[in-house]
Amino acid sequence: VNDLYQGGLRDYNSARYDLAAGEFADVLKYYPNDDLAGNAQFYLGEIAYRQGKYPDAIKAYNVVLQQFSGNPKAPTAALRKGEAELSLDQKDNGIRDLRALIARYPQTPEAAQARSRLNGMGVRPTAAKPTAYKP
Repeated sequence: VNDLYQGGLRDYNSARYDLAAGEFADVLKYYPNDDLAGNAQFYLGEIAYRQGKYPDAIKAYNVVLQQFSGNPKAPTAALRKGEAELSLDQKDNGIRDLRALIARYPQTPEAAQARSRLNGMGVRPTAAKPTAYKP
């Protein structure tokens, strides 16, 4: 599994995305429970993101967040998912997901990036607390 993954990483870093995507897909197909499977899934998202295929990237990042939430790449997947949504003009989704990243992984560099992205948009990094209704 390691050789297959490393090959995918080499091809990814050399911008041979189609080749890398095949190798990462094979890691997931043949070694779905390996520690590297979450990384392979993350890189499938990165490849789609770099190719401007944002809907595909969002789907790939969702798999990382749902099936590999403990993976070290999960905060980056959450950040990229929000960025991809904003690139698609899905502003509400992007804001929601960047806020979710901040809430879920508050001490990460990705959370800091999400905060500055939201601040740059003039949006509060945390959702406003609902105020008690007073008639």
